[in-house]
Amino acid sequence: MKRNIAAFAFIALIAGIGIIAWHFTSPPQLYSEPAEPIVLGGLVSDTNIMLFTAEDQQFFAKNG
Repeated sequence: MKRNIAAFAFIALIAGIGIIAWHFTSPPQLYSEPAEPIVLGGLVSDTNIMLFTAEDQQFFAKNG
């Protein structure tokens, strides 16, 4: 009985190592479609008003 459990554990270990090795050696799937723009939004509040003002005055573009 113990020999069967040890054999099963050994086979499971070898299978697990094989699956992990296959996972890390397979090439990654690359995204071939064109990138889509991402638009981030924020709340208009007292803490963000300086950022909105700086963007409106084009301070970010002027300073790189």
